[in-house]
Amino acid sequence: MERFKVNLRDQFQLSEIEADQIVFFIQVMFSDLSKILVILIPFAITGYLIEYLSILSLTFILRTQSGGFHFKSYFSCLFFTGLYFVTITILSTLSLSTSLLIILGVVHSIIIFLLSPMLSEQRKKLKSVNLKSLKIRSTAIAALLVSFYLIKTTPFTLCAIWVVISQGTLLLIQKGVLHVTR
Repeated sequence: MERFKVNLRDQFQLSEIEADQIVFFIQVMFSDLSKILVILIPFAITGYLIEYLSILSLTFILRTQSGGFHFKSYFSCLFFTGLYFVTITILSTLSLSTSLLIILGVVHSIIIFLLSPMLSEQRKKLKSVNLKSLKIRSTAIAALLVSFYLIKTTPFTLCAIWVVISQGTLLLIQKGVLHVTR
């Protein structure tokens, strides 16, 4: 990949940071697209495709701003991502009170505000990342998703609130892991 980056930089007269950003984007796209397709298959076969696509879109919107867990191995990431989607799908079928879900959504929106963004080491190296902007956007997105659930409870908004709760929980766990490992 280093050779590709050098060729890209030389051919298009890019700065080191611009070349790093393009290589990072390409790596993330190929890795994420392959995981999306692999996980999509069982959801499509079992009839949960709409739920999967809902969770995928909501998670993508929130997680790109707030960050989260990153695994060194493709397969450990694939396993964890699959588990994440299955867990939210199951949680969305539980009969919990609207009040409890709203309280959990608000608490986890606050957690997202306090802990985000948590970026991968590779993304941290890209000097153009505006951490304050990511924090504001991730908090606004989480609050918006909770608000959708407040306005109208549908299967989509139920997935939305569980995505916020899950993302807040994962950021909290990651913060604990980072604290213990440092």
